[in-house]
This record gives sequence, C-alpha cells and structure tokens, in this order.
Amino acid sequence: MTELTRFKNAIDNDMNLRLQYLKILDALMVGGEVTPEMTSVAAKKLGFDISADEFKSEVQDTELSVDELNSVNGGISAFSNYISLLLHME
Repeated sequence: MTELTRFKNAIDNDMNLRLQYLKILDALMVGGEVTPEMTSVAAKKLGFDISADEFKSEVQDTELSVDELNSVNGGISAFSNYISLLLHME
C-alpha cells in the first residue's frame, strides 16, 4: 500500500484526522488556493510522508466546480472538495 493510499484511507475513515488536515490547510492557504505543496506539508504534519509531486499526479487535470466548492460551509469548502477528490481518485 502506498503512503498516499494509506493517507486517503486514514482521512476517509477518521473524521477527526480529516478535520485536523483541513485546519492545517486553512492555515497554509494563500488567496483561496490550495497547492500540492500545501497538501504535502499538511499531510507531513500528520505523519504521512507524501511529496507534492505525488499529490500533483493524483489530481492532475481535475477541476472543482462552483457547486462542489459551495457544498461545504465554514470556510473550508475548497479544502473539503480537494480532499474528496484525493480520496476518491484511483
């Protein structure tokens, strides 16, 4: 099992871990944008060694719709949808 797969499984199965990850991303976000580099840093803070390149390859050519971005409230909708994409892409 790859580290990215292990991470996706952990985030998918542990809501507290997911919320921690989203809070870290919220603190790292600049101008409403989440980059693969930010996702890598956030994952590493939670004990997962995943490179930005691994995140890039996982979400390459994927864009979020306005509806997807608005589907979660509380200021973390972009993060939640980004994570959702990561969790369900294989």
